[in-house]
Amino acid sequence: MFDAFVAYEGGVKLRTDLDVKVFKVLSETDIAGAQANLRQPDSNHFRRREVAGSSHLDFHARQRLDPLQVRDLGSSPSRDCVQPPFSRVPFSFVGNAALDGLVAWVREDAEATIHEAAQSSIGKR
Repeated sequence: MFDAFVAYEGGVKLRTDLDVKVFKVLSETDIAGAQANLRQPDSNHFRRREVAGSSHLDFHARQRLDPLQVRDLGSSPSRDCVQPPFSRVPFSFVGNAALDGLVAWVREDAEATIHEAAQSSIGKR
């Protein structure tokens, strides 16, 4: 039995008939994928955060993963991009804040604030 959970980066629409608190945290890359069409309104048990300018795997996370890939796979993927690869927007800050907010929401019934979705032309017809 869980009191709450956080869904990071992707997934499907969540059930709204359960008595469990949920944060869904999404990067702009996720929104550009299928998530723009899967938006759900915030409710008594659901909060969604969209991080404009962030990518599914940001520069900071990539920096931490590179040594592990070299250790485990012998090399790190080459990056032949004209522009610097990976967003410099630190996605983890919002993820950490979502976890802190979720804990306060469960333990102290300090309801997480409602935010508007990031403005995007993706998913509009």
